[in-house]
Amino acid sequence: MSHGAANVRANAAFGDRGWSTNVVAVEIEEDVDVDGRWTATATSIVRVTVGRGEAYHEDMGVGVATGDQRGEVMGRAKVLAVADGKRRALECFGAVVAAAAPQPPVPAPAAAPVA
Repeated sequence: MSHGAANVRANAAFGDRGWSTNVVAVEIEEDVDVDGRWTATATSIVRVTVGRGEAYHEDMGVGVATGDQRGEVMGRAKVLAVADGKRRALECFGAVVAAAAPQPPVPAPAAAPVA
């Protein structure tokens, strides 16, 4: 499930204001310069809480980014790690979030040919 799909499903399952996220930690694990190209790896711990704190799940996310500017690459890796952690934490709610997937519209039946 992509990050965007996870948000849509969580909104459908819990309501727009029925859930929240909290970034517990974000760290750069590694940043390497190879011939002027930077690669950074970040990890995060993200907590998703539903309702008024009745239930929550935490999970770890990982993000990897590559580019020419060290600061930009490190920032992008952190953002990707947080998005991955949120997606993973939402997946811990299992069928509740999976069942809330928006259903595609049902096409109208084709008209019978006139003879």
